[in-house]
Amino acid sequence: MHATKSGVTTLSASAGKSDVPAMPAGYEDAAGQPNAVFVNVYDIMKSNSWLWSVGLGVHHAGIQVYDKEYQYGRCEEGSGVRVVEPRHSPPHIFREQFFVGQTQLSALEVRELVATLEQRDTWQGNKYHLVKHNCIHFAHALCEALLPPHVRVAQMRTALPSTYQSAYMEEVEVDGQQYSLPVLIPPHVSRLGSYAASYLPESVLQLLDSMDNPFSTP
Repeated sequence: MHATKSGVTTLSASAGKSDVPAMPAGYEDAAGQPNAVFVNVYDIMKSNSWLWSVGLGVHHAGIQVYDKEYQYGRCEEGSGVRVVEPRHSPPHIFREQFFVGQTQLSALEVRELVATLEQRDTWQGNKYHLVKHNCIHFAHALCEALLPPHVRVAQMRTALPSTYQSAYMEEVEVDGQQYSLPVLIPPHVSRLGSYAASYLPESVLQLLDSMDNPFSTP
């Protein structure tokens, strides 16, 4: 780990272009612990295999910790947060899993955290939007709560360079110091949605969401 001329402390010699860091030998031990946090990624449609190969797949995502997976989706009433069996979310097809760290919260604290999120207006099922407020936004928010910056920095300090050498990086701040860490959600998971949000007009975004919404009034 070293400080760059810009004042950002990096945990790698360079930031490469791989979506996901290559894990070192100790990865299996960390990932095998009950407090390990995973991002589980699913294909939404069968044709996703071809789209995935060119980095434009349409994905669903959930966060797995303590042998439960938490997801967010659209519903007409109540919370959109739900618990599913890890790596099993029909009709979506499981694609891949990424280990992102070990939470310092206990299993009870995680359940309490999720219960709090369930009550928030932000994550009510009728707030879901296909592009602007979806399962991937929830996955990122839950990841941030499970793995705050100081926890991620502490864990990366003990990791081998191969853990993050080729990962996409982001900057976080801990005690006034900027650090460069691997992103929580690999860019390819949300790439298509990000492109849509950046380049499509609002009217088209609303049309896409309406087409996806089985509860919308014609």
